[in-house]
Amino acid sequence: MNSLKETVKSYNEKTSNFISISFVAAYISLVFGICAPVLSIRKEILWIELNNDTYSLLEGIIDLFKNGHVILSTIIFSFSILFPIGKIVTLNYLWNKKIADKNRQTVLNIIEIFSKWSMLDVFVISLIIVIANVSAMTDAKAKWGIYIFITHVIISMTLSLLIVRINKRINIMKLNI
Repeated sequence: MNSLKETVKSYNEKTSNFISISFVAAYISLVFGICAPVLSIRKEILWIELNNDTYSLLEGIIDLFKNGHVILSTIIFSFSILFPIGKIVTLNYLWNKKIADKNRQTVLNIIEIFSKWSMLDVFVISLIIVIANVSAMTDAKAKWGIYIFITHVIISMTLSLLIVRINKRINIMKLNI
């Protein structure tokens, strides 16, 4: 029994290397996406600036929690921080470790189900920007961190798709042997 990485490397080293590099990029973009500024909100009355706040994803979640929005902050924390960390760590584990085919497939099925919610946090930030810009006294702008986070989501989704497809191909090859 080989890991997915070992099996793929024996057939196509470029694919194996691409996936390994993608894991590094996913971890880096996740850290920066969580900690970098994603949203700037400016409040003004009669051209007098009252407040200008910039939030990272983590700071926004903490601010929501402090202001009594416990359920919303918990949902965003779960889908923006816990799930992406869990997903990338789990995919990395499935890629590098020797695991029984049935167990690997079960975990990949669960990841596929939850992956459909990967863009929830990006949607929430977009919604905040739209709502804030409706008000004549508030201006909201996306910052560079949201693009880094979106990059992480895309890399993570790509890794998930590749690993699921590779796993299916390996299972088909085993049936044909």
